[in-house]
This record gives sequence, structure tokens and C-alpha cells, in this order.
Amino acid sequence: MKFYHVCVTMALLSSTQVMHSFWNTWIDTIVTKINNTTELIMHKEFDKAQLIAINNEQGAVIINSWKQKTIALEIITTAPQATIKDINIDIECIDNSIKIHTTFLDSKIKGSVLFNILVPHDTNITIKTKQGDIVVKDVYGTLDLATGAGDIKLLNPHDNLQAHTGNGLICMRTDSMQADKICNLETDKGNIEFYTTATSNTHVHACAPQGKITSDIPITLSSKTTKLDAAAWKEFRQTADGSIGTPASALHMTAHNGCIAILPYTKQNDIF
Repeated sequence: MKFYHVCVTMALLSSTQVMHSFWNTWIDTIVTKINNTTELIMHKEFDKAQLIAINNEQGAVIINSWKQKTIALEIITTAPQATIKDINIDIECIDNSIKIHTTFLDSKIKGSVLFNILVPHDTNITIKTKQGDIVVKDVYGTLDLATGAGDIKLLNPHDNLQAHTGNGLICMRTDSMQADKICNLETDKGNIEFYTTATSNTHVHACAPQGKITSDIPITLSSKTTKLDAAAWKEFRQTADGSIGTPASALHMTAHNGCIAILPYTKQNDIF
């Protein structure tokens, strides 16, 4: 039911981009109660900011870009009725930055805070969540993303990128890498999937010390002199250093306890 609600909300957001102020048509706060669970939905809209920084305790953060010059937030807090008051959401606007911090006053609260956010394309984004997925689509600003437990999914990042998950999958899809940009993907426990084309023009360094690396995209490996013994073959499976196309950017992928797959970018492999 929650997934349906999110899909409907984002569809409505997309269909009203011509409006000067989307949230004017909404009630600021909506509260619904089902059995002993309360869902609090809050809508906010801000002038364009250079940076949005989110520090979330538990819950997913989903960010899409749009053509408007404002940042629109939908925040959905879900928790037992008796404890929802103990989840605080602090929003602070300083200069060209929007900072959001969630706090669970009792660590035993079984609840979550879900963020659905629309931003201008060039917004810089920092997200940290202890537990929850992070999804960022078509954002051209710098990205610094970290979750203790959850998946990170990225579509067409255009600037420098840092993404780390303690326990989860990192999945990135892009048809090209921007020149002179650096992308770092790291999982402590989980796989990395990178969907791209043979002309993405990037230097690739991949390491999976406890797993293996596979690529369905041709990679020109860096020259190396080595024996073809058991140790060398193991290194070939777990380390890759080379280029896809003409290297103009850099991609570093490390899966400490997982596998890395480089796969062809097609319309069919929609990771979202």
C-alpha cells in the first residue's frame, strides 16, 4: 500500500510541473491512523538551494530532478500512535543550504521517515541514513551518499560521486561518464552493478577481494607483466584495472564482501 502511495504521489508531482507552487494545492500536514499505526505526511517547498543535506535515522530517501527552480519535499513519518511524537524532524535553511535531521528520541521506536524530494538538476546532495534505501535520478550536482543498511540506486549522475553502503547493493546506470569527474562506489557487504555503454569513456578500477568481477562490456586492461599461475588467475577474477572507451573520467568500485558486474545499458534494465 505504501509503495502505491509513493508512486501516485510522484506521478502527481510530475504532472504539475507547470505550476508555480505545487504545494499550494495541498494541505501542509495530513495525519492518518490505521489500527495502532499513525502516518504523518508533511509537504514543504523551498526556494532553490545549492545544497540539500539529509541525516535520516531510518527510512528511504528518494530524489528526482525537475525543471522548476524550487525544492519540493514530501516527508512521510510512520510509527505506532503512542510513539510518533518521539520522532523529531528538524529542517534548517541557512544561506544556500537546506539541512534536514531526523531523531528518534527512543532507539526502540519501530518507525520510519520516508523522503520524496524534487530538486533542480544542479543541486548538490548529501545523504546519510542509518537504515534505508537511497535513490537519486538525473541530478547533475555532486553526490555524497551513505547508508548503514540499504541499497543505493543511481541514474545518470553527472558530477563527482561518493556512494557507500554497509549492507546492501549499489546499482548505477549511465550511458556516459562526464569528463574529469570521479565516481567512488563501495559496499562493505553487498554487490555492485554498473550499467553502461562501450563508449562511456572512463578509467575503471574494480576490486572484489571476497567475490569476483565480471564484465559484458569490453575493457582495455592496463598492461601488466605476470606469471599465469593460480595467484594471477585469482587476481584477474578479483581485480580489474583498465578503461572503457577513451578514459576521460575515473570510476572506482570496491565490494569488500560481494561481487562486481559491469553490464550493458539498455532500456530493459530499468533499475528503479
